[in-house]
Amino acid sequence: MQRIVFVLVLGAGALTGCAMPKPDASRCSTVTDDVMKALETNVTAKGDIRFARVIENHGQLFVSFEVHKPDEQKNQDGDILTFFERDKQNFEAVDTLARKGSTWPDAPFDARHAGVVESRGCVEYARNYGDSLDSGS
Repeated sequence: MQRIVFVLVLGAGALTGCAMPKPDASRCSTVTDDVMKALETNVTAKGDIRFARVIENHGQLFVSFEVHKPDEQKNQDGDILTFFERDKQNFEAVDTLARKGSTWPDAPFDARHAGVVESRGCVEYARNYGDSLDSGS
């Protein structure tokens, strides 16, 4: 009896015939120093804060950033923490990592909220395409 084994390896690019488009980062902004200083007062997560971004969604501000731990390599992704600004420089922790990595109170919603998703996407954009806010469109 003869066995025939077929191995097929296809990359995602081969399936679509083109590269993935760059996401739109046009609503992403850098976080101002005063907002970041206020937010950091209650952040307990250990590491360097990178790629801090803010978006406004229907008048609400969402701030996300990456915490890069000291034992991680420079090009390694850190944890993303996301916060909601309840009022002037008073924040609420949105996702599990923000709740564990800060003493800010919990937001009444979680990471599925549209503003949260977009804010976290801004950090992902900065990680993958550089710290620039050029949307690549």
